[in-house]
Amino acid sequence: MHLNPEVAINHWVAGNDFLLYSKDYFYGILHFAVTPLVLIWVRFRHRDHYAMLRNVLVGTSLLALMMYWVVPLAPPRLSMESIVDTLRVENILSAADPTGPASMANQYAAMPSLHVAWAVWVALALYVCLRPRSWRWAVWLYPAATTFVVIGTGNHFIADAVAGALLVWLCWFMASRVHATMRGSRQVSDDNYLNVVSQAK
Repeated sequence: MHLNPEVAINHWVAGNDFLLYSKDYFYGILHFAVTPLVLIWVRFRHRDHYAMLRNVLVGTSLLALMMYWVVPLAPPRLSMESIVDTLRVENILSAADPTGPASMANQYAAMPSLHVAWAVWVALALYVCLRPRSWRWAVWLYPAATTFVVIGTGNHFIADAVAGALLVWLCWFMASRVHATMRGSRQVSDDNYLNVVSQAK
């Protein structure tokens, strides 16, 4: 369709020093800090939701890694000449260092965006666990900001972000079905046990 919103967003960010640096540090730090912190918080403060949310996160990550292995795809910064790789240009978090942390990353892990997928999972976990319900919609600002960041850095297309979000919803749907089946089986087992006990009496 000859539509390239990624280029416009990337160039706008690259031309604004505040956006450039804040977005790049957001990309390099929050992805690896927020998700495990939320998982730990759920584990100790909302244990009734932990198993379900943990399974969604694990399933999302495993499916994404499988997709990277089966169908490796290049991000905009490697497939479009007009995209500015802002992390490398400014050497944010040693991104331009050939022996830095970025050298260990898979450069062809673009579809789906795991940054967006994890951000959607974080929002989902907070939405499920937080009270009151009246302002829980605000948690979705985090994946929205993450989507802007991954596009602005030139690391993902919009389609990658959409695929990451859909992957989380797919895993949530599958996990909810499995957990519902397990709860049903457990309830049947408990009822059978109570029937046996009552008959024995």
